[in-house]
Amino acid sequence: RGFFFDEEESGLVGSKAYVKNNSLDSLLGVYNMELVGNGDKIVFWSDGNLFNGLLLKTIKKQAKYLNIKTKEFPKMRKILGPQISGDHLSFSERGINESFCMTTITQNDIDMIKKLLFNPLNWVNPQRVDINKAISSLSVFKHYHKSSDKSEYVNEKTMQMVSDLIYNSICSIDNSLINL
Repeated sequence: RGFFFDEEESGLVGSKAYVKNNSLDSLLGVYNMELVGNGDKIVFWSDGNLFNGLLLKTIKKQAKYLNIKTKEFPKMRKILGPQISGDHLSFSERGINESFCMTTITQNDIDMIKKLLFNPLNWVNPQRVDINKAISSLSVFKHYHKSSDKSEYVNEKTMQMVSDLIYNSICSIDNSLINL
């Protein structure tokens, strides 16, 4: 299934309506693409632990095959707060364990996130981090939710990288399920 939900910023309205009104029985999981227009690396993140099941294992294997560097940031909201969210949450709240976000990002952004997430002082006192300042310092958020957020700032190579990764992952999963 492919989804394009609206009103994520208004409280995940589109995805919550979907999970409320549709069966999730045959759904393996959710790749939620959030901010995938720039950067040369892919970060997988969630609000809790990343469930290392078929989807995550397959996409990491395909990323390695395509020579795409990846990083995992489980429990990202622990430090960055509830404003860091995604439509995958609606699915994980309904029992789809393998629901996670993927974002394209630069190494500088990864280094900044590591400082925020893995600084022990932030775990003891999360309020010591100025979340808005931290988020705005990441290049991935340069145009996010701003009037400058236009297609001209989307990097074609990045979009091709993400498209190839998703396509290869889906084909690999289809092939593995057919061979069962």
